[in-house]
Amino acid sequence: MQALLTGISTILNNEFGSTFKKYYIGKPNLNRINIVDCPMLAIYPINTAYDDEATGTVKDGNNFQIGVELIDSARTYYGDSNSQTANASLTQFLSWIEKRDSDGDYDTPSILYALRTHSNLDLNSYSLFTDGFEIDYTNIAEDEDNDVISATLTFRASTRASRNLN
Repeated sequence: MQALLTGISTILNNEFGSTFKKYYIGKPNLNRINIVDCPMLAIYPINTAYDDEATGTVKDGNNFQIGVELIDSARTYYGDSNSQTANASLTQFLSWIEKRDSDGDYDTPSILYALRTHSNLDLNSYSLFTDGFEIDYTNIAEDEDNDVISATLTFRASTRASRNLN
């Protein structure tokens, strides 16, 4: 699991670079986020299911549920200037997560583009496949009382080892 989380963090870091100040592996407590680290991405495991029907030289397959949480300071959108609104934060989060081009395809830079483009990644002799993407935008607050706002993308990641025929 650790190699998978690190691999996903690397994919996202390659996609966004310094856009995000921190790429965190683990589930952070939103009440303890240091806003100087925002915007940030947190990549964390939700659960793992094992396929133990492998025989011979075929290794077990693994099915993971992964979360990617995009976290930003609410002050970015609700600062001293009242020209920024909740709509501005939602627009930015939509772009970071599911930006699309004029044809409706995922566009770069976006989290979905990065994960879908690298959905068949070779990861330590395993192939990574991703699907079942769901996005929760309910933590993008519409008021100034929250220090941080977040959106969470969850998806399934499956690994299958190649046959070792040696």
